[in-house]
Amino acid sequence: MKVSAGYRAFSIVNHLFLALLAASCLYPLLHVLALSFSDASLLTVRDVGLIPQGFTLEPYKQLIVGPMFAPALVISILRVLVGTAINMVLTTITAYPLARESSELKGRTGYMWFLLFPMLFSGGLIPMYLWMRQLDLLNRFWVLVLPSAVPVFN
Repeated sequence: MKVSAGYRAFSIVNHLFLALLAASCLYPLLHVLALSFSDASLLTVRDVGLIPQGFTLEPYKQLIVGPMFAPALVISILRVLVGTAINMVLTTITAYPLARESSELKGRTGYMWFLLFPMLFSGGLIPMYLWMRQLDLLNRFWVLVLPSAVPVFN
C-alpha cells in the first residue's frame, strides 16, 4: 500500500505532538520522584532536576516506620476488599432484574429512571457531605465504601 507524502508528514507531526504532550505530563511526576529521593539539604538550594542529587531513602524509611503507615495500609486494603464485595453483590442484584424484559419485571422503566436520574444529575459534593453527616458516617470506615456501593454506570 502506497502512503502519500501528506499522510507521512501528518503522522510525523502527530507523533511529535503526542510525544511532547506525554513528556509534559511525565515531567512533573519525574521531578517530584527525583525530589523524594534527593537529600533534604539540596532541596533548599533547588539543585534537583530530573535526576536525584544526594540519593537517599530516608524519607521513605521515616514514612514506613511512622505510626500512621500501618493503619492507613490496613484501611486501604479493607476498603478495596469490602468495597469490591459490596459493589459486586449490589451491582449483580440490581443489574440482573433490570436486564429482563418489561413484562417480566413490573415497573422496570420506573426503576431504570430511579437509578439513571441521580447518575446524570448529581447533587454534588456539599449535599453528599451533608447526607453523610446526617447518617453519622463522618470519620467512619463506611463513608469510604457506601457512597459508591451501587455504581449505576456499570
